[in-house]
Amino acid sequence: NIREFISSVHGGTACPHLLTPNNLFMIARVAISQCFNSSDEQSTTTCLVCPSHCHFSKRMHWAKLGMDILYYATDYDDWKCQISELVIKFQYLTRAPESCRSFGKMLRRLLLRIISFTVSSNDISTWLLKVFTSVTETTVPKKIFMSTLIKSTECSPQMMFTTEDRLELWKAVLCKIEFTDIHKEVIVLKSISNSYFSNLLEFSQRSDELVRPSVYLMLRILEHNILHIDQERNAINKVKLSDYGRKEYEKIITRNIWYPAPGRPGGRTRLSFKRGATNEDVEREIANNRGGDVLEVDLAETQINDEIANSLSKMPKLRKIDLSQTSISDSTLKVLSSGKHSDQITELYLSECLNLSPDGMSYLTSLTSLSKLILTGTKLTAEVCLSLKKLPSMREFDYRYTAAEFMQ
Repeated sequence: NIREFISSVHGGTACPHLLTPNNLFMIARVAISQCFNSSDEQSTTTCLVCPSHCHFSKRMHWAKLGMDILYYATDYDDWKCQISELVIKFQYLTRAPESCRSFGKMLRRLLLRIISFTVSSNDISTWLLKVFTSVTETTVPKKIFMSTLIKSTECSPQMMFTTEDRLELWKAVLCKIEFTDIHKEVIVLKSISNSYFSNLLEFSQRSDELVRPSVYLMLRILEHNILHIDQERNAINKVKLSDYGRKEYEKIITRNIWYPAPGRPGGRTRLSFKRGATNEDVEREIANNRGGDVLEVDLAETQINDEIANSLSKMPKLRKIDLSQTSISDSTLKVLSSGKHSDQITELYLSECLNLSPDGMSYLTSLTSLSKLILTGTKLTAEVCLSLKKLPSMREFDYRYTAAEFMQ
């Protein structure tokens, strides 16, 4: 009995021998490898001649032995993460006869066991991180687990997994992502969106249990500005088709959740808004573009107020901001002057912003890179004006039609 054998090897408490899981894996690997042709050539028609001429089928008992060893070894908390990492690096699994459904059933059972681990620590998150970002040895094919085994839901006679098996694996992976911290890793979200975006779109339109975890993951990807503009619009449309997706997306907009785009090239560098645009209009436009790439934003003569400060803070590369003739007050200047923009903003236009006080304008002394400042028609005082003139990068400072103009 394989289970009893594994139990006797492990012992009643945590196994003190660190190499035992590796040794068990070596035995399992040799057993499974017996099922492959010595020539390393793989026939694509083995199922058509199974079992009379199928090299793999004739030695199926070897594969079962290896799979059982790996499966029962994962019964133990101190082994399962080490075994799982060895499994996803096992090249023979990716070279297994894709047409052998018997092997696929055994492999499916093992993979579902690995995915279903409920670990209180971040062990399973770390393992999933390795799965999705190919953090493996350079000699191992990239994305072994996902791309080879469950990348597509399409099924043909030459695949080891049936459509039902592949969907079940996808469901297990997506649900595990939803209930761990793995979705907070931007590198993981970017890897998933690059390789499996079409799968997520497909799953989000189904009527089964794949919808919620798929939509959940798409929402996390949207939050981090990872998708290209066309993909982003497509994802938003798909997400809104379900009640769950629509409500969650509205929550994102309401909370103004926004993360800088993780290095995506080609984003818009300038955003301009029509006269009379509201906070909602601005937030909607930002949500449909890459805030992480915006260098200039023109909000002059719009109906925005201090609520827009959060949106501005989510555009980390901003250099030029025009807020002329708007209803912003001191709190907006405080946000711009105390965050990551303090050493990046080079041009700021605040003409006729009547809600700004001298104290609020004094926050601007923190903008060390500011070279152009327009404060015409504001409540600027001579004292604050002198402080702003001392900014190290200041080249152009317009304070006409203010008290400071006549007091100096």
